[in-house]
Amino acid sequence: MDNLVLLLHYGDNGIRGSEVCLIQTAKAFAETGFKVVICRNYPVMDNLLNQTSPKPLLIDMQFPEIMIAGKKETSLPIISYCRSLKRLNGIFLKFRPSLIYCNSGLPCQLAIPIGRLHRVPVLCHFHHPAIKRAYYFWLVVLADKVIFPSQFTKMHSYAKARVSGDVVHNGIDLNRFRPVESRDPQLRSNLGIADNAIVIGQVAQLVPHKRPDLLIHAFSSLLKQCDRPIHLCLVGKGPMVASLRDLVTSLGIEAYVSITGYVDDVLPYYQHLFDINVLVSKEEGLGISAIEGSACGLPVVVTKCTGLTETVVQDVTGLTFELDGINDLCEKLLFLINNPNSRSAMGAAGRAYAKLQFSAGSYNDSIIAIAKSVLSSYSQAQAY
Repeated sequence: MDNLVLLLHYGDNGIRGSEVCLIQTAKAFAETGFKVVICRNYPVMDNLLNQTSPKPLLIDMQFPEIMIAGKKETSLPIISYCRSLKRLNGIFLKFRPSLIYCNSGLPCQLAIPIGRLHRVPVLCHFHHPAIKRAYYFWLVVLADKVIFPSQFTKMHSYAKARVSGDVVHNGIDLNRFRPVESRDPQLRSNLGIADNAIVIGQVAQLVPHKRPDLLIHAFSSLLKQCDRPIHLCLVGKGPMVASLRDLVTSLGIEAYVSITGYVDDVLPYYQHLFDINVLVSKEEGLGISAIEGSACGLPVVVTKCTGLTETVVQDVTGLTFELDGINDLCEKLLFLINNPNSRSAMGAAGRAYAKLQFSAGSYNDSIIAIAKSVLSSYSQAQAY
């Protein structure tokens, strides 16, 4: 079937960076006239995907991972892999897509063999740096085209496995993620946060590489240094939630820290609660929550590492701190706490930067241009 794209997505039961990209990618293809079929392992995005017009066809799919990486990380689900490969082949034969689009590296394990068998190009959107062997076991090295969310991820992939491709910064809906003229105090009231408190917020999974524990320690230190009321809000879920609550209790700062767990929509937190948006991860492909906050007119503080440095213009839209510099982080946060004019100026500049670099329109144009280029090149190669 002409102009049909098969999107493959592997993720967990939540919506963050790669899921946002998949939703935006599906919209881009649909708006360009492609029919869209999506194979995903969780239905968590379905409500948002069904807002696309026309609606994509959604299919349940498992992505067993074959990986050899030592005793603890080796995974050889051969039977499950063969079943999924057979299922994907059946889906391909039913819909006959002209392009297979993998939204992350792992689906390439299934997509590349099917693409080679039926002579259809496979495009991989590789969102996050990975260990060297992953590029080979996932078969990313054999993809017809690879897209990266940042220059950092592209350089990392080339250094690890000589995999190169095009950089397309994540795009967000700037009509939705925008500043509000006046804040609704209800969210702050629901969380028991004082009206005059400066709220520092992080939207991220509660996992080690996002370093919410480091942020809590920094905030505890800030409470001793700051003479203004402040509050920390962590928005997200993850395996660290219990240990983080214990940490907050042990530091005696329960009254000043909120841990929300998973929320259906992060937008109200940017628009109505946060005064300073942070992302203190030690590694990110790009860092979409930093961009979302900037689009909503918030100053951002991020770690000076990996793709995060591409989300901020230092001293203009926000501030960066050294990777292991908890004192540096405290210093940058304290500056913004004590300087409301700087917060306002950086927030306005962040909004302008988001419009320039991270708009959904720019993302859509880039993704479709790459897809059409791959299809054209592949057609020409097959003609010879």
